[in-house]
Amino acid sequence: MGLHLSVALLRCCLGWALLESGELVRAGRELTLAAEWLAPRSPSESIARTLLALCALAEPAVDEAELHAVRAVERGRDYLPGLAAALGCLARVKLLRGHSSEAAHLADEAMACLEADAGVSMTDAFVRRTYIEVHDALGHREAANRQLAIASKLLRDRAARIDEPAWKASFLAANHQRAILALAAERDL
Repeated sequence: MGLHLSVALLRCCLGWALLESGELVRAGRELTLAAEWLAPRSPSESIARTLLALCALAEPAVDEAELHAVRAVERGRDYLPGLAAALGCLARVKLLRGHSSEAAHLADEAMACLEADAGVSMTDAFVRRTYIEVHDALGHREAANRQLAIASKLLRDRAARIDEPAWKASFLAANHQRAILALAAERDL
């Protein structure tokens, strides 16, 4: 891996951390630079575009989120872990625009990618939360609750493996983890 690619991927990580801490302007700046530095039309560019879509969704800037999510999906078809998050972003955009059936199809495809990948993606909780919220919005409460039970168990199991109390608290306090666990508690799952 060349230095150029290494720095771009580090910018993606920094952008993700800034996004998670709510520093959207700085996150957007780092992620834009990363996207510019990564090879166009590559799976690597998909990562930066997905994170830019997440950043835009947090603002919320739906048009910008859609632009980045579409590019991330196009670029990420060969990179399964990144594709799940890109599809999740596009599902959220479609849900925000009132295109529920498209959102459900994309959320289902995102979950299929997530489940096909044996590893744990840094956007795992985001994809699962998106699936839950899309299916809740469509009135598919059974599907949403089934995934909510799985997601909350996975989060609790992952947290149990973290020995350092501050790191465990930080993991559980992250935006998507916190939302999943709160909803699971509210529904007694």
